[in-house]
Parts: sequence; structure tokens; C-alpha cells
Amino acid sequence: MHTSLPLRHLLLALAVVVVWGTNFVVIKLALAEMPPLLIACLRFALAVFPAIFFLPRPVVPWINLMAYGVLIGVGQFGLLFVAMNGHISPGLASLVIQVQVFFTIGLAMRISGERLQLMQWIALVLAAIGIGTIVVHTDGTTTLLGLTMIVLAAASWAGGNIVSRQAGKINMVAYVVWSSIFAVPPLAALCIAIEGWDAVTNALRGASASTWGAVGWQAWGNSLFGYAAWGWLLSRHPASTITPMALLVPLFGMASSAWWLGEALPAWKLTAAALVMVGLAMNLLWPRLRTGMLARRGPSLPNAGRDDALQRPMFAVWISGLAAAVLLAGLTWYLEPLQPNIVALQFSYTPKTFGNIVHLWPAEHLVRFRVHLPFDCLLLFSYGWFGFLFATRTKAFSALNQVLRALATWALPMAAISDAIENGLHWWLTEAPRFGVPVLYEVATVAAALKWALIAFFFGLVSYGAFKTNASD
Repeated sequence: MHTSLPLRHLLLALAVVVVWGTNFVVIKLALAEMPPLLIACLRFALAVFPAIFFLPRPVVPWINLMAYGVLIGVGQFGLLFVAMNGHISPGLASLVIQVQVFFTIGLAMRISGERLQLMQWIALVLAAIGIGTIVVHTDGTTTLLGLTMIVLAAASWAGGNIVSRQAGKINMVAYVVWSSIFAVPPLAALCIAIEGWDAVTNALRGASASTWGAVGWQAWGNSLFGYAAWGWLLSRHPASTITPMALLVPLFGMASSAWWLGEALPAWKLTAAALVMVGLAMNLLWPRLRTGMLARRGPSLPNAGRDDALQRPMFAVWISGLAAAVLLAGLTWYLEPLQPNIVALQFSYTPKTFGNIVHLWPAEHLVRFRVHLPFDCLLLFSYGWFGFLFATRTKAFSALNQVLRALATWALPMAAISDAIENGLHWWLTEAPRFGVPVLYEVATVAAALKWALIAFFFGLVSYGAFKTNASD
């Protein structure tokens, strides 16, 4: 099995995650002309026929196929389509449903009797904070009911994952096709009972070609192509190389929804996405990183001593990261009422543009901005400390050259210093009009730009380091 990922295989993996990510927009377009349970029923019916005549039945018990078909067909996609029919935006749906990772881990540990490790608890807390951020901001496009249905859909997806693992090594495309037989009857019954025969017949008669294309895409693009390509890649590369690429699905989901449907991406939504994504990434990448660290340290002490030696330095890394995430989420929520937002203020490099934004804020919002600055100093200390510890106490950048490792070590501390300069200037500039010193507005803007550039650079190095590690193993 090859551990390096050739360019053609990388492009194929990216094509799959693009299809899976943008599929949420396709679902939304189909919902404009068809009721949700009808779309789900047609999706699985088209996945069965005519493919079932060309694919032999996997050698698994019928009960296994039935369980997978019901869990994925009714539990995951039935709930997903109903939730997306006016209860949650496509971008958030693509993000929240990824918490199936945590449900899958929980179910697997329940079956095996294992316990969650510290890192998994931290990852779970981060994702929970992200979901909580969404709950606080439920509005006309996202409701608590929609969010609940997506979480239940994620739990059903996790159940399907456990069932498919019990099937062993099989042709995943054939497994999806044959299990879909058991998804169609309950979906059809629910469709007629809930949506009504008249709604079904009217939708079938009035659906446009684009809607039928969207339904076909669900079956042939999302299911058959997606699973066939993903299974083909997993048969040729380790799961640790392929699986992390699924983290791109919600990124494509949110980006395509914003571009195609005009879904707003305010700061709270981006923060929630970042928290959930970091939690998912930690769960997917940490076992590999920890195994590599233990292998490099080698046997020196009894297991307990070696684990303690690993956990002590890592504890500080993840506590600092958790503190930064919690502070970021809290400050994002606290500053949400400010319009224009603080990013606009950060890039106001002249006294006039800076003053215009401040004057647009009511007096209580200006007070809110100034109150947040001391807490923002705690945030910058936390993420600066995290960046330094992460670079020096993990092997995340071990595959990079010495220069890049040094840059990774100091990127977030330098971003924190720039952030501190920006905060100090903003405190002074919002205390009273300072139009006579225009250079300070420019310095504040440069400090803000440098901060964001260094943060982006750090996470770019994290991604590059992970890619280099996978390619060299």
C-alpha cells in the first residue's frame, strides 16, 4: 500500500470532497421544487437501479445491509433533507453533520470498552463550543429544530459507520447499492404519510430538468462516484493519508453556499466553523501524531512513565489552545452586535475611515469595543503561547526544513505581538479623536495586517507539514 499520494490521486480525492461539499447546495436547489422525503426516496431508488444488475451482492448478512440502508437512508439523509427544507442553511448543515466523527468514536469505544483520551475530550469540547455558538445564533435561516435534526442525522451516520465496519472488507459501491434497497420502502411510506400523495404527484409532474439533474446527482455523483473513488483511494493508500481530506467537505460546503446561494458568513459562523473543524482535525490527526512521537522517543521507561512524559508537555499545548478557542468564541459572540464589524476598523488606515466607523457605532457599542480589548490581550497571549508550544513540543513540523520550523515556532508569538500593538493603539485612538497623528492609524492597520498574515502563514505550515509527513512516511 502506497503512503505517498501522486498528483492524480490527490486531484481525485479533491474531486470527491468537492462533490460531497457542494452537494449541500444541490440539495437546496432540488428542495425548491420537490419535498424533502421524496428527494431522499428518489435518491436511493436511483442508486439501486440500474446499478444493482451489474454489481454482485456483497457477502454480508441481509440484516447488516438492512441496518445500513435504514440508518443512512432514513436516519441520515431523510433527516438531513427535512432539516434543510427551511430549518438550516446548507453551509451550516455541511459543517454540523461532520460531528458524526465524535458519535462514531463514542459508539466504537462503547463497543470496545475503551475510554476517551485527554486529547479526544479537548477536541469534543472545542466542537461542542462551536455547536453552542450556532445554537446561540439561531435565526430565520437556522433554527434549533433544524440543528437538532442535523445532529440526529450525524448520529445515524455514525451508526451506519459502525454497521459498515462490521461488514468487513467489501466493495463499498456494491454495499451502498444493495443496502439502498432497504432505504426506499420506509422513505416512500414516510413521504406519502407526511408529505401527501398530492404533493408527491404534483412535484413529479412539475419538476424541471435541473431538479431531476439534482436528484440524479445525489445518486450517481454523490453516492456512486463518491464512494467508488474514495474506496479506490483507500485501497491504495493508508486511511491516515486519505481520511483527513474529508475535513475539506464543510469548507467546500460553506464556500459554495456563500457563492451560489448568497449565504452570509458572519464572524460567529466562521468562528463556529473553525472550532468544529479544529475539533475534527484533532480527532483525525492526533492518533497519528501521537504514534509518531512515541515511536521517535522509543522505549525508555515503563508504559506509565512514558505516557506521563508525553502527557505533561502536551497538556500545556492543548490547554493553551483550548483557552484561545474559548476566548475567541466568547469575544466573537460579545462583538457580534458591532456593525461595521471590528475587522473593518482594523483595516481603516486613515483617520477619516476610522472615525466614520466609530461614529456609526452607538455609544454602547464603542464601550463594548473598548471593554473587549483587555480580554483580547488574554486571547493573544493564549494563541501566542499555543503556537510556540505546538511548534516546539510536537512533531507537526518535523518534515519541514530548519528555516520553516523556526518560522513556525515564532509565527503565532509574532502575531500576538502585532495584535498587542494594534490593541494598544486602538485603545488610545478610541479614547478621543486623534486626527492629528495619522501615522498611528497606519501603524495600527499594518499591525493588524501582519497579525492576520502570520496566523494564516502558521496554519498554512501546519497543513504543509501534515502533507509532507504523509508523503514521506
